[in-house]
Amino acid sequence: MVLPPDYGFQIALAAAWAAGYVGWAYLYYRALDPPIRARVGAALGVRVVWTYDARHYFQQGRYKWWRWGVADVPADRVVFTESIAHVLGLVIVTLLAGGWPIALVYLAMVRQWVGPLTLYACVLLAVPIFSIYWSGRYQPIGVAPPRQ
Repeated sequence: MVLPPDYGFQIALAAAWAAGYVGWAYLYYRALDPPIRARVGAALGVRVVWTYDARHYFQQGRYKWWRWGVADVPADRVVFTESIAHVLGLVIVTLLAGGWPIALVYLAMVRQWVGPLTLYACVLLAVPIFSIYWSGRYQPIGVAPPRQ
C-alpha cells in the first residue's frame, strides 16, 4: 500500500513542527530564559534561579519539580517573593513559552491551514514534547543538576 502524495507532505509537515517545537525548547532555555529571569529578578529585587523542590505555591508537595525560585532574599520577603517568582515562571515558561506552538496547532486547525493527518500527528506529538520540556518534571536544558 502506497500513501497518497498529500499524506507524505502532511507527515513531513508534522515532523517539521515537532522538530521546531523541540528546537524552540532548546533555544528558549539556553538563550532566552537567562535574560528573562534576570529581568524578572531585577524587577523583584532578587535573583531568580531554577530550583528543584516539592513546594507548590503555599503548601508542601510530595513530588519534586523544576520551577523558578529566588535566591538572595531577605528572610521577611521569602514567601511573598518566591510566590511571585513561581507564578511568573508558570505564566512565562509553561504557558507562554511552552504553549504558543500548541496554540499555533489550534489556529491551524480552526483556520484549516493543514490537513487532518498533520493536525492529529501534531496533537499526539505535543503531549510528550510538552511533558518533557515544559511541565517541570524534567531538568531544564542548560541548568545544573540539583545537589543532593
